[in-house]
Amino acid sequence: RIETLTPKPQLQRCQSEGRQIRAFVAGQLQLISLKDLRFEDDHPDVVPCFNPECPYLHGYAIPYRQRGWCEAEAQWSAMRGRSDSSVRIDVDMEGDRSYQVKAPMPPELFRQRIFVDSEGLKFTWRSDLMQVVALQEEVFREKAKSCEELLQKGLPDEEFMTLAVALRCFARLRVLHLRKCQIRERGSDALAKGLQTLSAKNAKIICSDIDGLSFLVKALSQALRSNRAVTSLDLSAQSFSKGTAEKMGDAEAKELAEALKFGAIVELNLAGNNIGPEGTKALAAALKTPSCSVLDLNLEGNCMGPEGAEALLEVLEVNRWVHIGYAGNDLEAQHMEALRESLERNRAMRATHDGKALLGSQSDIGLGDGLSSTGAILKAPPTSTVRDMVQVRPKIQAMSESLRMNGTSTHLHLKWAMDDVAAKALAASLAVNSTVTHLDWAGNKIGDDGAQALASALLVNRTVVFIDLSGNQIGDLGAKALAKALRENSTIKQINLKNNKIGPKGRKALQVLQLEPSEPRTLV
Repeated sequence: RIETLTPKPQLQRCQSEGRQIRAFVAGQLQLISLKDLRFEDDHPDVVPCFNPECPYLHGYAIPYRQRGWCEAEAQWSAMRGRSDSSVRIDVDMEGDRSYQVKAPMPPELFRQRIFVDSEGLKFTWRSDLMQVVALQEEVFREKAKSCEELLQKGLPDEEFMTLAVALRCFARLRVLHLRKCQIRERGSDALAKGLQTLSAKNAKIICSDIDGLSFLVKALSQALRSNRAVTSLDLSAQSFSKGTAEKMGDAEAKELAEALKFGAIVELNLAGNNIGPEGTKALAAALKTPSCSVLDLNLEGNCMGPEGAEALLEVLEVNRWVHIGYAGNDLEAQHMEALRESLERNRAMRATHDGKALLGSQSDIGLGDGLSSTGAILKAPPTSTVRDMVQVRPKIQAMSESLRMNGTSTHLHLKWAMDDVAAKALAASLAVNSTVTHLDWAGNKIGDDGAQALASALLVNRTVVFIDLSGNQIGDLGAKALAKALRENSTIKQINLKNNKIGPKGRKALQVLQLEPSEPRTLV
């Protein structure tokens, strides 16, 4: 009995009227009169039935949501991949159906629900307890292991704590859709940690009709600073609730823009929001950052204004690979035409030259004929100064952009041309590149920051096999980050770290790695 659907007065009325229910008795489905059942709040498991044919059948007085088997069944239902497939059918006293769904509960939280919480679950037979625990874990592990798309619709704020813990178990999750959810400070902090654990390459996050959008953007921004698996983010304000949904403004756009400078986002859909000039300028500044990976930005249906349009035109002068959607912003004809011409020019250049026009020629600081089927070579003079490095950076940026689009290059040889800024830009591209197998970055000026950026990329990249970082300026922090990446990435067979500035702590991290059982590899 679900108490909210069949309150006790209604049950008592059905008993007095002699209503019948169907029940399995002695292996057969039989009709049993409710008059023959005794409902006691105390010790329901020892109260016999008045019907002599079924002396052990009794009314179970423990509330539905406190029963162990019922809670386990609710959790199994939550693992369907669509939370709207497992919504509670009962309603509260006010008739509110919103936010009555459950996030998938990982086994450790389910065990806590049974053994630790003050309102723990109850069982008719205590011997069922461990069976329920084992079955709940088995179902969760099996479903989480195979789930590639997860829709969470109508989650309340407190359920994000559960979802955050569960996400690390969804190793193949490629699409996470949050719709009509309520999120606040606690849920935001938890979600940020959970999103950092998403590991399936080229994952996508879709968020729509969120109550507490600023908290959601905060969580996304925190997660994207370190996550390299998520490459697509959709925050478009679609008409799911006929115009009543919260929309992003300048404050949310600015916060997200800061995260784009660190993340691996390639596609970003912000259409239909209320992003004005200041938010657009912040996004434009991020697009000009060498480490930004965005190639497709949809700002249609916003409020960018002339200032925002000017900022985007500046982006298109230096970033030839990004595509920007700008319709529906009430722009003047001159700005509309200027944006259209810039996008057309860049599109034609990409189609005609396949990136070679951006990458220069052999005589131009030694940058070969673009990115060929084997790769590219970039060399600066051996006596390169900081000024030389700054001059090389546009070429590094162009190469970084080409790597995101190029599907044939396998070798990347860069000498005397790289510092931490360049390493970060190329590392961001390697996080989404699936062709490069050899990295020869020896003899550069890469320090801990550049090494850490490369390590982050290697956590998701599974094509790079050989790495030469000898003769750089990598210290303990960079070495420890690389050691962690190598522990997670068994694709890498050889890495050369000779002649760096690695101290005892960094060497220890690498030595421990060599002692661990793994696929054969060489650390120099």
